[in-house]
Amino acid sequence: MNFVRKNFRKINVAFFVLFLIVTIMLCILQQMADIHYRLFNLSKASQKLILFGFVIYIVNWLRLNYKYERNCNTEKNKGKMIGLSILFALGSCLYYVMNYVGKTYGKIPMSQIMYHLNAPLEGTNMGTFSGAIFLGIFVVILAIVAVYVGYNILNKFKLSKGYFAWMFTLGLMILVYDIAWIERYFEITNYYRFTHEKTTLYEECYVDARDIDLTFPEKKRNLIYIYMESMETSFTSKENGGAMQENYIPELTELAKEGECFAHDGNINGAYTMDGSTYTAAALVSQTAGIPIHPNFISNQTVNDNNAKLDDTFLPGVWNLGDILNAQGYNQKFLIGSDKTFGGRDTYFTSHGNYEIFDYYSAIEEGKIADDYKVWWGYEDKKLFSYAKEELLELAEQDKPFNFTVLTVDTHFTDGYYCEDCGNAFDTQYANVLACSSKKVYEFVRWIQEQDFYDNTTIVLAGDHLTMDEKFMISQNAEKFDRNTYVSIINGDAAVEEVKERKYTTLDLFPTTLAAMGVDIEGERLGLGVNLYSTEETLLEEYGYKKLNEEMQKNSDYYSETLLYAKN
Repeated sequence: MNFVRKNFRKINVAFFVLFLIVTIMLCILQQMADIHYRLFNLSKASQKLILFGFVIYIVNWLRLNYKYERNCNTEKNKGKMIGLSILFALGSCLYYVMNYVGKTYGKIPMSQIMYHLNAPLEGTNMGTFSGAIFLGIFVVILAIVAVYVGYNILNKFKLSKGYFAWMFTLGLMILVYDIAWIERYFEITNYYRFTHEKTTLYEECYVDARDIDLTFPEKKRNLIYIYMESMETSFTSKENGGAMQENYIPELTELAKEGECFAHDGNINGAYTMDGSTYTAAALVSQTAGIPIHPNFISNQTVNDNNAKLDDTFLPGVWNLGDILNAQGYNQKFLIGSDKTFGGRDTYFTSHGNYEIFDYYSAIEEGKIADDYKVWWGYEDKKLFSYAKEELLELAEQDKPFNFTVLTVDTHFTDGYYCEDCGNAFDTQYANVLACSSKKVYEFVRWIQEQDFYDNTTIVLAGDHLTMDEKFMISQNAEKFDRNTYVSIINGDAAVEEVKERKYTTLDLFPTTLAAMGVDIEGERLGLGVNLYSTEETLLEEYGYKKLNEEMQKNSDYYSETLLYAKN
């Protein structure tokens, strides 16, 4: 006992060295472990260890300061205080951000972050993040205040000896923990590793639509393509192949079974998303061009350079769905309820197919909404489908086939937009918004089916990507479900050659959409996609998800030289 008393300071130093080593090991294990914190939360284990260490630290204060006089607040101490404040402000900010990201979005590919850091962000709905931003600022201020107040209180009672050393150790440990957490959720080391490796996937598998024969039917079919924000098969009930106890999208479930989703057992089946296809801008490219947005796509000049010609900017080497239909004389229109410039969407659709784009600002210009009207990301889906009916009737009156593309927005994270039509059948707002969206899409499809142009029209319903509302998925115990995006092709002019459940990605929707329009595709492949009506094996079926996703993340000379920078 005397030994402990005499060597109390040394024992505490030894404890903190061990404490630091164990914490770092836990952080490393946390980022390596593919186990969600609901099952075995290593992050909480390390938090408890930090808390335990802090208790020991307080005991150590009492021991160290018992015989010391009050310290003066010297200039040297002021400098230390500033440094300590910066350390704790940074550590607390990162901790708060990663806690928010982890619970709200789950893991986010680094390629997605790099794209949005460099792509146009006009039209972003900051209301989605405003509460989190203000709370984050409060957390930082609170951390700084705590450092100053803690020191002054302890100094007043002559207990501040060792304050800076121990608090620096604690702050450093929190920062190390934050860095490990960042690595786990953003997988920066994997991003660096893969983008410094090269793949030959494009040389071996990519098919340029200009190099093969595409034979259209004598009477060309119209196309209505509805991208549904964050819509996935998980939202249906387990009895229909989903992840939920209740069916939040009964109408969409009916449409999936009525149309073609490439299943075989009565359950609905959807498309997997690969790296570079997991956010809206990338989803639009994936489903219309059969390629992902590569992580090296990080120059704003390649996204939306207003000083250059549009056809020189966004994947100029690609020949996609819009290019093909434009060359066949189609009228093409893209209808969205947000700012068209967000993520470079206007550049992509204008440079590939010469789409006419109707967005939030178009609605203001045409007097459909007031100048100061803005909800959610612009205007809500209730208005979107109303405008869509008007636009479709105008397109149908013209003597050309049309491609009418729509992108919904109400089901965007977080919690979705609760409009006046949404009921309260379920316990959570997002579930009610999903149910409302299901009804709206269903009613729109049924309206289309009543029109004269329907017989010669193919409808594609597709979720753009998986929902990023991780909080909702966790609340439904669905975060570990084998998730894929919703797909249903209605009134397609093609027959499945072999009835079986296909394993496919959103890349496969490019050739499959054309096939559903009655187009004969030489070789059944376009981009990196495969016509799902055929018996050709998809890349997902050939490689498996893990291997294919790794290849998607690797650098590619073909992608950079032929697709990203080459000119049509």
